[in-house]
Amino acid sequence: MMRRLAVVVAVLAAGIVMAPTAQAESLQIQPLQRQDELKKAESKKGFIDITNPTGESVTVKLYVNAFSQIDDKGNLQFFDNEQVRQGVKLDFETSTIGPRQTLRLYFLLEGDKLPTGDVFAVIFAETTPLRALGTSPAVRVGSLLMITNQTPGARHTEISRLSVPLLQIGSTVEGVVSVKNPAPVKSSTGFFPSIKINIGPWGGQVESKGPLIFAGRTRSVDFSVPSNQFGIYAVTVRANDASVTAYTFLITGWWRILAPLLLVGIVIIVLALLRRRRHHSRLRFR
Repeated sequence: MMRRLAVVVAVLAAGIVMAPTAQAESLQIQPLQRQDELKKAESKKGFIDITNPTGESVTVKLYVNAFSQIDDKGNLQFFDNEQVRQGVKLDFETSTIGPRQTLRLYFLLEGDKLPTGDVFAVIFAETTPLRALGTSPAVRVGSLLMITNQTPGARHTEISRLSVPLLQIGSTVEGVVSVKNPAPVKSSTGFFPSIKINIGPWGGQVESKGPLIFAGRTRSVDFSVPSNQFGIYAVTVRANDASVTAYTFLITGWWRILAPLLLVGIVIIVLALLRRRRHHSRLRFR
């Protein structure tokens, strides 16, 4: 039975913890990301948990930014956006979290104040030193909000590259696919494409959600599909409305053992037939 395709979305937590490694454990936030859909003029309440795992109290500043992708690796940039800030309301702007305690921060998404379409926001919690001469650097952690407000932006895709080895021996079919969001770069649209991998004929199909792709960006995804096949197969990748096919010769699963045995058997049979033919030829000439 084929397992689901595992696709890693490494971008989502990238750049959120803004502190040296030794300090990053002094503040934790959950969830790292969430997705919400709002109907016209709808409001929706949610919460995040901010944990102080240390033995000392910390004071945190709480605020909202917008974010966007700045390259094809999924790195993010954060910036102030008044409309986003007005549409994502926090219960409070500062709080003190005691030793090994968790703050539950509630927020309200207001659809009539947010831009229509795809909205990308982040709720930040940033420490401020309690002591006048605080020696610890500030720690900033954030939770990403991917909000679809009323009508979502365009979800069209292009597959700019599908790389599949011509010969694959092992237990899986592997490759790399690059998916592009062809919308103009400054368009406020971003989405997680639905990626389907089909191995045909007689192969299975797996499906998973791809990485977040902003307008004008291209993201590459490694895929690995369990396989027990022998011969030439078509690997078809679909990402939303785009589709590309590549061909590969597979010797996978049990065929890694059976194929060599079959090859040896064929060689033995051919050699035996050749010997028999030569033997009959000699008898004719006697």
